[in-house]
Amino acid sequence: MKKTTQEPYENLTCEEKRNLRIHDIEERRKEAEKLQAEVKKEREEKLKRLKVNATKSAKTNLGNSDTIEIQPTGQTQQGGFEGGQYANATTGGAIGKWTHTQDGGAIGSIAVSTTGGAVGDLALTNNGGAVGRWSDTSAGGAVGNLTQATTGGAVGDRAFADTGGAVGRWADTSAGGAVGNSAASGWGGAVGENASADSGGAIGQFASATEGGAVGWDTRATTGGAIGEGARATSGFSGGADARGTVDAIQLGTGINSTPNTLQIYNHRLMNADGKIPMERLPNGIGSGKRYASLVIGSTVNYNANELDLVWNSASDVTAIQTALNQLSARGGAEVLLLDGIYSIVSNTTPALVIPHNITVRGTGGATVINVQFTGSQSAEFMGVVRVDGVIRDLRANINSANGGALETGGTTENLSGTGTLSLTNNGVVRNCTGFNMIGAESGGNTSVIDCKANSFLF
Repeated sequence: MKKTTQEPYENLTCEEKRNLRIHDIEERRKEAEKLQAEVKKEREEKLKRLKVNATKSAKTNLGNSDTIEIQPTGQTQQGGFEGGQYANATTGGAIGKWTHTQDGGAIGSIAVSTTGGAVGDLALTNNGGAVGRWSDTSAGGAVGNLTQATTGGAVGDRAFADTGGAVGRWADTSAGGAVGNSAASGWGGAVGENASADSGGAIGQFASATEGGAVGWDTRATTGGAIGEGARATSGFSGGADARGTVDAIQLGTGINSTPNTLQIYNHRLMNADGKIPMERLPNGIGSGKRYASLVIGSTVNYNANELDLVWNSASDVTAIQTALNQLSARGGAEVLLLDGIYSIVSNTTPALVIPHNITVRGTGGATVINVQFTGSQSAEFMGVVRVDGVIRDLRANINSANGGALETGGTTENLSGTGTLSLTNNGVVRNCTGFNMIGAESGGNTSVIDCKANSFLF
């Protein structure tokens, strides 16, 4: 664990740390045995002196004919209690062979304590509590065979804790929490057999987390989150069995997402890195049902060609677009989507593009821009380079009004911004249009201008 607070365990694997702990415990056991040997020698000398003193006292009172051996009582001079062969206590209590305590309590063969409590064969404690064979603690609590704790708590065979808590056989933690057989943690939490966590959280057998969260059997996470059997995540999120995110991305369900900043469900991309939904995931498309308009037009500057029905990269593409609009109109009409991009119409004749009466051309707002230029000779007040018999909406149109160029509306023009001239004819309607230099009407028809702003109006 890279954030462990104990210097001897820095940069070690769990197995290496366990081996080092066993070595430390063995060394402590040897120290305890040495201490107990010293205590034993001291006790033997003390008992010998007591026996001599008791014999002298008895001979004084009863004569020299008999030798009487008197063993010491359980009460110590300082108020402690000793019970068992070679037990030693000051103001605390020591029960068991070779037990030793100062102001605490020690119970068991060679149990040793200062002001804490030690219970079990070779149990050792300072100010905390140690329960179990060779259990060892300073100011924390250690319960179980070969458990070891500093100021934290360790419960289970060979469990180890510094200032955190470890529960389970071989459980190991520094300042976090580890629960389960061979669970290990630094400052985070690990729950489950062989679960491991640094400053993150890992729950499940063989779950592993660094600073993120991992939940499930054999899940692994670095700084992101992974949930589900075999799920993997680095800085993104993976959810589901064998969901694998190798970069900062989202993967839901079995599959691998290796494209940054995207969302994928199983093997299907649902969000691109730019936050947009891929065209093939949108409903109501022509033929295959993959798109949300009967015809999708766009530029390969912004989109892949396979995402488009028609490509509009230059003014020369307008002829193919007109053909497609006429075909859709002949089939009963349709809605056409003009994706975000910049498109041009340059013509010396009018009209260069006609939107039929049963066709709606819809943009994506101000990001869809049509630049219109008339290069021919002006023969009328308004030269309709683009003629709208159907509906055009939700885009920006920049009309070069030199030579009388205009966007002519006999149908409906709605939610447009731009520059230049909008002209109305027949029963044309212009609604919610802003920024144009002029909005004017040709003679004849019942035209309407609703909620529009322009530099001038001509009717």
